[in-house]
Amino acid sequence: MKAKIPYQISKTQEKELDRLIKKQISQSMERFRKNIDAIVLWELHEQFGFGVKRLRMFQERFDASVKELQQHYELNDFNDQEYICSEKLKQIGYDINDGKHMLDIRGSLNGEIMR
Repeated sequence: MKAKIPYQISKTQEKELDRLIKKQISQSMERFRKNIDAIVLWELHEQFGFGVKRLRMFQERFDASVKELQQHYELNDFNDQEYICSEKLKQIGYDINDGKHMLDIRGSLNGEIMR
């Protein structure tokens, strides 16, 4: 009878695997961010009549606000940013956790918007 020896990866293989996983997560997050940006910008155009100039101004100010938030609170993680913004919205009386979500990605495996 042969003894089964569990397969072990080397430290070099482990580091490479970790690097590839982080790269894939980064690429997925970038695609997700671009999708959300496109949805928000399109809705600003459709619902509030924002033209190209106002859309660019909004996006520039939004990006600057995110960078300021990251520096002020020393945030490195998207979840930290979401928490701070959610708490600030609660301070003005808007709880993002109340009611339906604008886009429920977790509830859909095929990417359809849940209504």
